Amino acid sequence: MGVEGKRSLWNALLQISDLVEGLDRRQLERLAARATNQSELLDTVRNEAARRSLTKPEPPDTRTPRRPHRV
Repeated sequence: MGVEGKRSLWNALLQISDLVEGLDRRQLERLAARATNQSELLDTVRNEAARRSLTKPEPPDTRTPRRPHRV
């Protein structure tokens, strides 16, 4: 089960948290928020990976660093 599946589970449990003893609404809200944050981070990582793999790489910087002249 991935992040989206877990988020769906937390949200489903939130819907019944007032009906089922032992379900901590605040904890479920934190878990749902965490899953949302993880999903957003994964989207960012996937987009960057796609950009890198589907575009022409930038040429390396071939300039040599200048060294200070010693006297």
